[in-house]
Amino acid sequence: TNVYASGPIVKDKLFFFAMYEARGSSPRNTSDDGTTFTSNGAHNGFWGATIDWHINDSNLLSLMAFSDKNKNTGDVYDYTFDTRTLGAKTNEIYTDSGGRNWALTYTNYLTDDLSMKLLYGSNKRNAFTRSLSDIECNRVVAETKVTNAVPVPGNVPLGCTTNSTVEKRDDTRKEARADFEWKLGDHLVRFGYDHEKDTSIYQRHYTGPGAFYYNIYYATPGSTINNTGGVLPAGYTAYVRARRYEIAGTFQTTNSAYYLEDSWQITPTF
Repeated sequence: TNVYASGPIVKDKLFFFAMYEARGSSPRNTSDDGTTFTSNGAHNGFWGATIDWHINDSNLLSLMAFSDKNKNTGDVYDYTFDTRTLGAKTNEIYTDSGGRNWALTYTNYLTDDLSMKLLYGSNKRNAFTRSLSDIECNRVVAETKVTNAVPVPGNVPLGCTTNSTVEKRDDTRKEARADFEWKLGDHLVRFGYDHEKDTSIYQRHYTGPGAFYYNIYYATPGSTINNTGGVLPAGYTAYVRARRYEIAGTFQTTNSAYYLEDSWQITPTF
């Protein structure tokens, strides 16, 4: 569904355009092995707007803004593919993306032959996917020898999450530029300057409390554990290695550029 409106706020001076697009999606899918069923739901609107102010015959100010923020929630259930049987709900997955964006442009017709345009704006984007299990549970993985020695009922995976890491990023781009256009007889000269600053805030860590990942390894009683010097006690046939992993940082990039262009109309046809 799309709704939009436009027109003058002040006659011959101030104009607006605004739109809203209602969006909805609800895809459903089973896992490759047919043991889980995920029902997704996203109902996020896209909006956009512009305001144009004709200050006078030589000056124009324009503001543009839009939002493409999107949030999706997936409900995960146990599932038996052969009988099409839906079981208990086991998890919720959350996916965020998009952001809000805007730009302000000022145009000045300095003379009949020379014009200037100045722009400043910001673009934001977010990307974040996580689930309830990722928040509450650490990843646990065991060697085949371990699971063969102590069978897991119903082949249920150890732990309550199959994801190993959670990632989040927030990107911001700030842009400023100046453009000039100059008519010189048979020549049309364009020149300008462009400057942008990009900032990315990034995080990645193992799932669960403390950001730990647990590996279970098979070993014989009395054997020495690799890289530790520890000895496996009598009566034990496995040991656990706990690893913690978490990184985060803010990263910035600055770019600048100049340009100069001359278009020469040598003759009316060349």
